Amino acid sequence: MATKPRFKKKNYAWMPGNALLRDLMASPVGVLAINWTFQGILGMGRTDRWFKVGLDVALTLVLTPILTSFARVGVAVACSFLLAHTLSWLLNTHFFVIGRFVGFTTTPTDKICSYARGIASRSQRCPALLGVAVYGAVARGRGVRATSDVDMRFIRRPGWLNALRAAWFTFAERARAFFAAFPLDVYLLDDLRPLGRLREDERPILLHDPDGVLEQYYAAKGYEWLERR
Repeated sequence: MATKPRFKKKNYAWMPGNALLRDLMASPVGVLAINWTFQGILGMGRTDRWFKVGLDVALTLVLTPILTSFARVGVAVACSFLLAHTLSWLLNTHFFVIGRFVGFTTTPTDKICSYARGIASRSQRCPALLGVAVYGAVARGRGVRATSDVDMRFIRRPGWLNALRAAWFTFAERARAFFAAFPLDVYLLDDLRPLGRLREDERPILLHDPDGVLEQYYAAKGYEWLERR
């Protein structure tokens, strides 16, 4: 009898022709290495990306003077960057989402629902956010399972101050999810245009849409219904 795999197989937008290299990329070690290196930056919006780069730089600058007490400057800078990049990976990406592809992430379904409601409540206290919605398999009607993640998009309002506030809110939610061992897959968008690249069969669950902008956006696309929470 075939056994159920311990983890979900990871697929990438680009896969090499070599079978051995494909297997290496999809292995737990390969998934962790690729995720640590890129940390989702290719899928981030402009504000999200610059905040992440800035966090890496800031942490490196803070750590370098400390480590120069124990090593030469070049070694201290290199070690500081590696440590900063790792801290950023844990606190400002989707660590427990990757756990689905490695085999260490399962989440009770009641926790998934209650956690999403908590984000909805917190987002209402962030005036920089124009909207918050759930996408992914849940929005495609597949339901919530123990191996599910919560695929969200935060859309910010225009202006540099809103950009900073929204980026900080996104960082705080990622860090909160890490300490809660919760599989939150969230990106901050600068406007609505990236939503057009998401799957057409998804009916987003709107968690925060104070101005009705998201509802109007999807109504213009011909969506007959949207779920709101």
